[in-house]
Order: sequence, then structure tokens, then C-alpha cells
Amino acid sequence: MSDGSPCERNPELWFASRGKDVEAAKAGCEECPLSRYNACREEGWKHEFGVFGGLSHVDRQAIDPKRWNDIRLANRRDSNARDEMIRASENLARLAGELSEDQRGVARGILATERDRVTAGQRMMSELGMNASQVASLFGVTRDSVYRWVTWERRGARAA
Repeated sequence: MSDGSPCERNPELWFASRGKDVEAAKAGCEECPLSRYNACREEGWKHEFGVFGGLSHVDRQAIDPKRWNDIRLANRRDSNARDEMIRASENLARLAGELSEDQRGVARGILATERDRVTAGQRMMSELGMNASQVASLFGVTRDSVYRWVTWERRGARAA
């Protein structure tokens, strides 16, 4: 948003936790031309916290508890998946002697773009020729887990 909307002028206010500040952010939404199109309100359903379109996270939870909880759980899953990829990136240094610099660069790219370790592990095996032991070491899992990932790929199925 580059229209000088209230949330641009003081973005911290829209993620405040104090009731007084939350109410001030809600009032600020009334000044924004975007709120009449419900764009911000719809954006709010993608976020666990913050005021969007005049609704706080408490308001969104009260309006549609199931939808809000689904968003909250999805955010947790995404956060956990990002943490797994970060740990795998840190573990990549342990494989320095086994992979060329180019291979490590490709592996870093895979870790940066994939959202889950199963897909990342499958790609590393197929694109880099990594073996199950290397992938297991990278992700901190057993070789049996990696073999299951390969089986899922061959069957065209994915783990939930």
C-alpha cells in the first residue's frame, strides 16, 4: 500500500497488543479507502495477529472461529517447515567434504524454495545424486524415512 494509508504511517500500531492501541488501529481503518473494498479485511484472514480492515484477531476469531483456527494452524505448520529448512541449511556444512561447491549451491537453492523436507529431500536425491544417508543426515531423520520419501515419489503420493 503506497497511498499513505494510516497503517503505513504507523505500522506498529496495527500489531499492538494493548486494547487502547488496538482500538486506535481499528479507528484508523475507517480513514483508509481500502477498507471499503474489504481488501484489508480479507488480508486479515491470512494473519494470526494484527488489525486488518477494522478487525482485530479477536474479532476475526469471534466471527469465524473455525477459519481463524485453520489460519493459526497453517501458520504454525509453515513456521515449523521453515525451521526444518533452516536446520537443514545449517547441517549442509557437515556435507562440505562430500559435495562440490556447485552442489552445495543447488542444495541451498532447493532448501530456500521448497516448503517441506520430503520434497526437498526428493529433489536433492534426483537433482544432486545425493544418497539416502546424506539426505538423512541433512534433515536429521533416519534412512528409512528417506526411503519412504522415495517410495512416495515413485507412487506419486505425498505425505500429509
